[in-house]
Amino acid sequence: MGELGVGFRPLPQTPPETIEGERDEAPGADAVTFDRAELVRLSRAVSQLPATLKETLLLRTVEGLSQGETAAALGISGKAVETRLRRARIKLSNILNCA
Repeated sequence: MGELGVGFRPLPQTPPETIEGERDEAPGADAVTFDRAELVRLSRAVSQLPATLKETLLLRTVEGLSQGETAAALGISGKAVETRLRRARIKLSNILNCA
């Protein structure tokens, strides 16, 4: 399968509640910079995965497809989805720990 038309689903932007029930302010610039740096690092690591592992990982984690939906989209078995996800996570861990 070639390039995926992966569209990112926005995460809920609900700030955490404080003890008094009031909402906390937005994170500081340091936290945002750190989050961006981590996102770039993760994105680079994902880009290094073989296409089959990357597609499977993105369909499950970014697109939010179930194991069965991912299997159907890729034309593989549910067990193959599990195997690819496990391999993708191991490779990501190795890439991120070596970087």
